[in-house]
Formats: sequence, C-alpha cells, structure tokens
Amino acid sequence: MNLPQGFGFTLFLTGLVSYLGYKCLEGGFAPNQGENAQTNITVKSILLAVASFGAAIFILGPMAGIAIVLGIAIHEFGHVAAFRSIGHNDARFRLIPLLGGVAISNKLPKNQLSEFYIAIMGPGIMLVPLVITGVYIHTIGTSNSVIDSFARTMFIITGAINFFNLLPLWPLDGGRIVRAVTFGLSPQLSQVLTLTMSGGLVLWALYAQQPLIFIVSILGFSAARRVGAHGKKQAPMTGSQAVAAAAAYGLSMWAFWLAGKPLIEQLVFRTLS
Repeated sequence: MNLPQGFGFTLFLTGLVSYLGYKCLEGGFAPNQGENAQTNITVKSILLAVASFGAAIFILGPMAGIAIVLGIAIHEFGHVAAFRSIGHNDARFRLIPLLGGVAISNKLPKNQLSEFYIAIMGPGIMLVPLVITGVYIHTIGTSNSVIDSFARTMFIITGAINFFNLLPLWPLDGGRIVRAVTFGLSPQLSQVLTLTMSGGLVLWALYAQQPLIFIVSILGFSAARRVGAHGKKQAPMTGSQAVAAAAAYGLSMWAFWLAGKPLIEQLVFRTLS
C-alpha cells in the first residue's frame, strides 16, 4: 500500500498535538460526576445544536456552516474541560444559533489564574485541529477532494474565529484574559479595562451594523459592571504567572492570525468599506 507523501509526519504531529492538548486539560474529559453534577446532553442542548448547524448551513453553505459550528463546539468544550479539570462538576456548554456558544458553571473559579486557564483553553484546544488541518493541507491535501476542501475551510475559519475571539473585548475570551492578567497589577485598573473593552465591543457592533453582536455586547456590558465584585473574592496571579499568561495569550493570537489571515483581512476590509 502506497501512503501519500507526508503521511507519517502528519500522523506524528497529529498524535503529538493531541497528546499535548490532552495533558493541558487532563481530568476534564470525563463526564460530570458527583454532587451537583450536570449532563451536557439534554433534549434542549440537542435541539439548540441542530438549530445551530441548520442556521449556519442555510446562511454559509454546507462546508463553511459545518466547519464553523463544529469549531465553536470544540472551542466551548475546551472551556468545559478546563472547568472540569479544576473541580467544576456542573460545567456544560450550549450552542446558540447564529451567536456561537457559551460554557456554563454555577461556581466561581477560586483565583484569577483559574479564570485565565478557563478562558484560554477555549482557543487553546482549537490549536489541535488548527495544527492538524494546517499540516494536512500542506502535505497530504494537495487535491480538490471534499476532505481537502473541508480541511482548508476548517483551517482558515478556525484561525479567524479564534483570532477575533481573542481580541481584548469583553465578554470575549480575550477580554477575560486581559482582565485576569491585569487584576494583579490593580483591581481598579482591571475593572476600568473591563468596562472599556465592553464598550469597545458595543461601538464595534454599531459601526459594523451587526445586531446580533450588539445584543451580546450589551449583555456583556451589563455583566461587566457586576464582575468587579466577583474579582474581589479571587486571589490575583503572581508576577511570573501573569508574564507566562500574557506570553501564551500573545502566541495564541499570532498562531490564529497566521491561519485566518485571508478571512480576517476580508472581514476587516468589508467592515471598513
């Protein structure tokens, strides 16, 4: 049997990044168990997932629609796995048609390092399919088959969505990360930045004439006004932890920018034009 050129390298890198992703979220892949445990699969969650796929496919077409919702589902599961790995056995996520998804836990993380960990592992887990599809399309995927086309679509969409998600805008993951990192410098500064980032998303939604994002931004601004009280109950990061967190944040943005650059530039130019 003749294997495609680059198959061995692709298989090796797939195993490596999958293992690293597993280790980063070790303990978070098992189903919720114990007191207050909640399941992620309910009739409501299934209906929301079907509606999300249906709406995305209707608007974007089968290839892009499936890629974007699948990417969002993996992203949100990254948050859930992070919650579970630090003991939140009530963590679950829901897909929201046309808006994305949300990871839910009724318990407040104990410290700002945990807040950062939960926020970064949504985009963080997406580095696994990003690397796999990236290596695949540059080694094996040289034809115009359906699988190759889907891999290219998934690669670009994964990069673009997670890059925008990491922008320092509240309540996006980037805004949550910036808040967690700066909280140790000054809780007051962190709160001011949170409100500023929230306002920035409101203004961007208005400028881009995006009603759904505007709704999310208004809800986020309302939550941002209350999050300061929660932060006072959490220990801040140490200086070394904040530096490491900022480095991980920057490297993640850079990786997603490289992957999603064509789509990112297209969306930005369309917004500005």
